[in-house]
Amino acid sequence: AEVRKMKERFLNEADANTDYDIIANSDEEEEGEEEEGDGGAKKASGAESAMSSVFGFFKGLAGKKDLTEEDLAPVLAQFRDNLIAKNVAQAIAVKLCDSVSASLVGKRMESMSTVTTTVKRVLEETLTRILTPKQSTDLLQDIRDVRKNEKRPFVIVLCGVNGVGKSTSLAKITYYLKGHNLKVVLAACDTFRAGAIEQLRIHSKC
Repeated sequence: AEVRKMKERFLNEADANTDYDIIANSDEEEEGEEEEGDGGAKKASGAESAMSSVFGFFKGLAGKKDLTEEDLAPVLAQFRDNLIAKNVAQAIAVKLCDSVSASLVGKRMESMSTVTTTVKRVLEETLTRILTPKQSTDLLQDIRDVRKNEKRPFVIVLCGVNGVGKSTSLAKITYYLKGHNLKVVLAACDTFRAGAIEQLRIHSKC
């Protein structure tokens, strides 16, 4: 599998849920460590090719007059659809396209390198803004605050389709919390799946 240089995991900004403290939504399989040697070189080459194809959507804009929203609309529509086809959330794909549009409207792109530089910069800035945590990432402190101030258990919900690593991630979280002398209770929600509870029980004994 090719190394994905582009960040394909995005966090959807959701309204606060009073029932859950953390809702982790995973929709991709966990990627293994990168291979060394020739395998790593092939992956790097594949990543470069993927990046080139991303900017290829905008190659027709180089050398044109000052760009208008009408010029950009068909290009951004294709770009948006491609992002969604790559499992990028629709809301995030729209945000990326809006950011690119705002950066290009009214400007003249003299060459493809200018287009590439501009689009790459905008995508990086937008992704950084989207992926910057809007809440504390200190899990242990959050747990202590909830127990002290609200006198209730701290609740974490892991959501995702089959095979994306929910149980494995949960086992790691459980191991981490138990290592800090915290008590953990696990509950399987997909009880219709054969072995769901048994699998969770095994993971909890790690």
